Amino acid sequence: MGQDISSEKAVTKIMKQKILGNYYIGHEQIQVVLREGNGAEYYTCPEKGSLPRIKIGMDQKNWKYIVGILIHEATEFLLGRLHARYEDAEDLGKDASGYLFVLNHVQLADINTRLADFLVDVLPSFAVEWKKWNKIKTK
Repeated sequence: MGQDISSEKAVTKIMKQKILGNYYIGHEQIQVVLREGNGAEYYTCPEKGSLPRIKIGMDQKNWKYIVGILIHEATEFLLGRLHARYEDAEDLGKDASGYLFVLNHVQLADINTRLADFLVDVLPSFAVEWKKWNKIKTK
């Protein structure tokens, strides 16, 4: 006979998240969301009618490392948008280490320009929120 779980309370932890804002990344906008934890991910179509989204885990004390994570996700998003990101169709597990990026010099320059526009806009508010998140005192 099965265990009666009707009297047990379900415990669901809601992840702390904050929308940093919407930023241009080339000719389109992307939403940046700060969340608990480490690592990051991006979504090209999170919900119907929504902007593409980058989520960044803010539990990281090293500023250079977290900026590197932001650059990584934004660059990978752009590589996909410019059709320079490929994956093995036979990889049913869709392991991220199997992605292949192929681009020419013109595409590289385009990606870097789009990325620069994005970073110039996002980094000031990203830095403020990172300091608040990690309780880093400013001078």
